[in-house]
Amino acid sequence: MKPQYRDKLDVYYKNHEVSKGLLILTNELTDNVPKPQDGDYWGDWWLADNKQYLLFKRNNIEYDIELSRAKTQSQMFIWLMHMADKRWISAEDLGQLTYAFHDMFQIYGR
Repeated sequence: MKPQYRDKLDVYYKNHEVSKGLLILTNELTDNVPKPQDGDYWGDWWLADNKQYLLFKRNNIEYDIELSRAKTQSQMFIWLMHMADKRWISAEDLGQLTYAFHDMFQIYGR
């Protein structure tokens, strides 16, 4: 199974450590962080269809978010609030969705 996107980031940063746990952030390092690609996932959320959708799949539950409707911070927040109303979603699922939004749109810029 393919590693979760956050696992890929951990490997990337670990490979650039100067010494045990010390990482010097440079523009070169942060500019070359691997970008999310189709098939990358955060928990049960998957990036799909040429990075146009986030799909949630677990057991018999499937849900998709069209990413063109989640480009601003306020739109992402509305999606999080909308998803929090779903009886089948867990706090961990919402956390993973938050990570997905953050990683795809680099909200605060790395």
